Amino acid sequence: MPVPVSRLPAFLFLAIMVSGLPAGCVSAERQYSSGENGPVDCGNFPIKSSRQDLKPDDGKTCFIVTDTNIQAVGTGYLRRFSRDGSVMIASLEVAGLHTYIVRKNVRELLSVFPEVKNTGVNWVEQPSMEVGDQKYETQKFSLNQQFHTCMGFSTYGNTAFLGYARGFYGYSCKHGSKGVISADDLRRDLEALDFRM
Repeated sequence: MPVPVSRLPAFLFLAIMVSGLPAGCVSAERQYSSGENGPVDCGNFPIKSSRQDLKPDDGKTCFIVTDTNIQAVGTGYLRRFSRDGSVMIASLEVAGLHTYIVRKNVRELLSVFPEVKNTGVNWVEQPSMEVGDQKYETQKFSLNQQFHTCMGFSTYGNTAFLGYARGFYGYSCKHGSKGVISADDLRRDLEALDFRM
């Protein structure tokens, strides 16, 4: 089930204003002033998975949000994958010029998703894990009404003044009929992801 635009997370950008430089300068990503919001073509999307069993639900599983607030310049990408009644949500935030991303814990990051905020229970901090060249903070939780056990993850890249230029976070859930999610399950999902950090 695609995530409607109204349910997309609010972005965690904080602005840092640098005197004399306009906030509307071009960045390497899509321009923030494009106003692009909602479903987009997944063909050239910055979040992909190489797992054969971890596939997008349909053609409407890739979303983009551009922040047009003059105080915060950034682009957010969200992608939903599913497999056998289980789901994975991955979100990549890219700060634009004069903007940075503040580090937050996994639970706080995931609270922007209404289903996690409203039904997430039994939160337990897990050991961090390294996958590729990224170190992920992780937490285990359950989605009470959907009978899923889940693991949330977050990592940050490209240190910027007072914060980070990029943040990548999300969660992977296993339906109760398939057992309980493990760190190995999350590791397999993360190893298969390809995203630009």
